[in-house]
Formats: sequence, C-alpha cells, structure tokens
Amino acid sequence: MISAPGEPVFKRVIYGTEAALDFEKGICERGKGVTTTIGDLKAGFLQSLSSEERGRYFPLGLTDDIAQEVFEFVTACGERDGKVEVDGWEGYRSQAVCMAVYESAHLGRAVTRREVESLEVEAYQGELNQRWSIS
Repeated sequence: MISAPGEPVFKRVIYGTEAALDFEKGICERGKGVTTTIGDLKAGFLQSLSSEERGRYFPLGLTDDIAQEVFEFVTACGERDGKVEVDGWEGYRSQAVCMAVYESAHLGRAVTRREVESLEVEAYQGELNQRWSIS
C-alpha cells in the first residue's frame, strides 16, 4: 500500500561496487542504468535449468511463490514423513542471522547466530520480548 504519490516506499535492492540488483527493474550498472531487466534475468534462469530442476523448483509449473508454498505444505501433509524444504527450525535459524545483525549494531561487537538462537544475546530484542511477553 502506498500512502503518497510517486515511487513506492518499499524497494528491494542489493548493492554491489559496480552494479545493483533492483528486484523490480533489474541489474543497474554504474553509470549505465538498467542493463538487464528482471524479465531477461528470469528467462535466462529458466533456460539454464534442466527439466528435473524445473520440476523441483516449479512443481506443476507453479511460478507464484505463495502457490508453491501452499503446494509444498499440502504435499507434506499428505506424505508420511511430512517434511518441507524449510521447516520452523530453519526459519528460526534464518531469523537468528538477521537478529544477529541488529544485536551486533546495538552492542558494537560481532554477534553469532548461535548466540541469538540460544538467547544468550538479547540486548536489542530483549526489550521487545518483555513488551510482548515473549520468553
């Protein structure tokens, strides 16, 4: 949702020294603007996949990420082992990486993922946990 006219406030961009990847526009090289569009990047990626990889990454030809997640969940519910590619613990570990960045900035020192996972370090997150009664 945009509350003001103009460019969207939410942008996903990865910056490098010579170019940036704008998830809406494509690759923007220094001084050249957009040199490869997102459409071209997607097409090149799809062409690079074997049929096996295409089937694994895009089951039933699904390209929408939410549809893929629902498909994976429904499939896992119907199978005996119930395994999904990314389970709750993997999500927890991934979030711990992000929180380690905040904790590191807050403390002014390197913080490891394991310190966050074990709740050994909660200098940044602790106040939020207390506010919302999360233990």
